[in-house]
Amino acid sequence: MTIQTTPAGTPMPDAVTEDDVEILPDVDEPWLPSVLTLETGLPTAAVALGAGLLGIWANSGRGPLVATMIGILAAALIVLAVIDWKTHRLPNAIVLPMYPVFGVAIAVGAFTGAITATAAITAAVSMVAAYVILWFFAFFTGGLGWGDVKLGGILALVCGLESGYAAALGALILPMILGGLVALPMMFAGRRKHELAFGPYMVAGALLILLLPGVLEPISRGSMM
Repeated sequence: MTIQTTPAGTPMPDAVTEDDVEILPDVDEPWLPSVLTLETGLPTAAVALGAGLLGIWANSGRGPLVATMIGILAAALIVLAVIDWKTHRLPNAIVLPMYPVFGVAIAVGAFTGAITATAAITAAVSMVAAYVILWFFAFFTGGLGWGDVKLGGILALVCGLESGYAAALGALILPMILGGLVALPMMFAGRRKHELAFGPYMVAGALLILLLPGVLEPISRGSMM
């Protein structure tokens, strides 16, 4: 859902109360122009390429299939973060094809032995669990967009190749923490109706898991003991 507000930094007219703010359903808006400009497109492409190569390098010990999957996802996530930041949209044209692409890759990996059966099952279960949790959160609170829900499933699928705990961190816990660190100060500043793109925080949380494999999970587990 998108909450209609006055432009950022502009106070609402005195005659308008919070109860009068109209909640509008999501509508399709062009997103390609947001990344097809020199000032945005070139830096985005450079960072995406760097993230992709870093993802492959950091996960090279997990085999070429997993490393390539993570490299592709890391690059795509940078592009999605920029699009969501500028348009508050996570395009289906980018997110939805990831499900069959990564799903088939994991199935092939499990069949050939490149991915263990346990890792493949954990990834699939993590994807379903994260999708359902985010769906309920979006449906009952309106605090997330449906694009966030779809992206969360993909993040859990790929992060889940490491472990279910890594999937929970990358798709749910870290994005919520990072988003909360930004949203809470805004609420205390009286900007409760300001529209916040959650996609960049989902991307940041997932990249911490994808680009630092095996690092955050034991740290997090240790802090909870």
